[in-house]
Amino acid sequence: EIIHQLQRKSGVESVGAVAPTGLAAIAIGGVTMHAWLGISGTEWDEKSPEALARTIDSRPKAKARVEKAKHLVLDEVSYLSGPAFDKLAWVLSLVRKQTGTFGGLHLVATGDFYQLGPIASNRGAEAVPYAFEGLVWEHAFERRFLLEDSFRTRGDPEWTQILAEVRVGRVSEATLEALRAMERPIPGLSENSIPIQICPTRAQVETKNELELNEPGRRFWSWEAVDAGEPGAKLFAECPSPDVLTLRRGAYVVMTKTMPEWKLLNGMLGQVMGVASRRNWQIMVERDEPTYPPRKEEAIQAWGQAYSPEEDKEARRLQLRERIVGVAPRGPKGMSSPDFEWPVVRFSFPASEGGPRNVLMQMARWDAHTFTLGPGGKKGEKSVRRQLPLALGWATTIHKAQGLSASICVVDLRQIFAPGQLYVALSRVSSRDQMQLIGVEALTATVQMLSQPKVDVFQQALEAETWGRTVRQAALSGNTRAIVTLQKHKQREEVEEVDEDDDDDDDDDEEEGDSTDPALFLDVELNDTFFPAVDDEGTEDPTRSEGLEDLSPMKRVRLHDQDSEEWSLEKVPYPMKRKRIFGLPTPGSDTVPNLFTRAR
Repeated sequence: EIIHQLQRKSGVESVGAVAPTGLAAIAIGGVTMHAWLGISGTEWDEKSPEALARTIDSRPKAKARVEKAKHLVLDEVSYLSGPAFDKLAWVLSLVRKQTGTFGGLHLVATGDFYQLGPIASNRGAEAVPYAFEGLVWEHAFERRFLLEDSFRTRGDPEWTQILAEVRVGRVSEATLEALRAMERPIPGLSENSIPIQICPTRAQVETKNELELNEPGRRFWSWEAVDAGEPGAKLFAECPSPDVLTLRRGAYVVMTKTMPEWKLLNGMLGQVMGVASRRNWQIMVERDEPTYPPRKEEAIQAWGQAYSPEEDKEARRLQLRERIVGVAPRGPKGMSSPDFEWPVVRFSFPASEGGPRNVLMQMARWDAHTFTLGPGGKKGEKSVRRQLPLALGWATTIHKAQGLSASICVVDLRQIFAPGQLYVALSRVSSRDQMQLIGVEALTATVQMLSQPKVDVFQQALEAETWGRTVRQAALSGNTRAIVTLQKHKQREEVEEVDEDDDDDDDDDEEEGDSTDPALFLDVELNDTFFPAVDDEGTEDPTRSEGLEDLSPMKRVRLHDQDSEEWSLEKVPYPMKRKRIFGLPTPGSDTVPNLFTRAR
């Protein structure tokens, strides 16, 4: 809705809608961050901000897109590291030739830092800084908001509560028991329904995909990659498309590269319908367009049933193995013969874009440059892989599933190793009845280790900021109920400085706070919060306030009165002591009905 509102206000070309991953980009109707910038993932990883800006400047479409934009909506910002967030800001400023943060773009970033964060280069490596630890984070946003409602799971309150515990890494025995009960087949699953399988590691994904592919009685097609460069280059080991891609009719596949000309994004799921040559595909398009897609699909499936890989295995091998040193593949797409057969894959598109359609796949290209220093100076090597931009898609890793909404899925919880993995995996569905779990017992030894202390601190500051802003807006808008209710709580409030090591006092404080009714005891560090004051005659006065000098993990703010009766915020250094605050109503509490009606 935010994207549509901005597009209506400023025009479609003025709004960039991006996400770090393909699935997340699909969910918001946008593109990947790299695709919007007009660069590859390899270029992003290997080039400096200055070099990236020069690359974008050399690509007219990408340059025009970045320069015309007024707003940038960045979803799943939690997936970016602090350095990556800073790098994006720097690149945009260079391309747009503006000194403001993000090149003067109005940035709208959304995400949940309790989900998967930035990925370390290898298991056991030092943790990568979160985006909110970046240098430009505090300067990037005028306002921060905490969104509390879960729309995906609103139909299953118990599932919502389970996810709430899993999200922060503090899981009760009751929740573990509820998860154990999900180690059963998905209720009401039909034989034709194939749930996507979500696993923690790539090795598990490869094993599950191979099992599904090698179903007895099936016939297969294989396409070999066309590689150029030093054998054993890093690109060939890390390329998301394999050196040999084997498929069968009905196989589930996932896009491994964004292909703008086909409107296909990295991460899109599809199903193999059969194979076709470019010559026959063109004939079908010309002849069957009036009845498309039924007749075309029948023809594709018939070819898939009739084709036998054993009949021309050697001829096919000769076609595929164009890997003689110094000889490039013929034609820009790789295999040049119009009779060479390629997979036909059916992808789902929204009704506004014509609905599901079949795509005749072609080769994609990956490039990588590596540099080494030797006696002769700096030496560069270029590696290139040409392969179909597909991989098997029955199973996927939890990291790649972030942003996916699944109707049914099976989640393997064995080998969970990173904070956020469990929450991301479980939150792909809207109800427990849509999911089957495997390996819940493996969680008991690891789930309590998956908390994220830095995110806890960030979340507390955000909650306090949102709570304080809501209270202020309610009172300043003239909401009499808000003013009176807050005044009553103010009269019962007790603020007492507490020594960090005074455990006995802590216990007494909790008992006193719990006995205050209807106010609730909060052991939180509030930020940007105030209580309306009364004038000398005891009348509520919304134009006056008393600053509540409290501690926030991020910053401390004091609200003060101006002669113009306008309110402003003044940042002040915070003390290194904690304060316990009693008698404050919690946001959304039943004890203060309608308190925030007007503020919202």
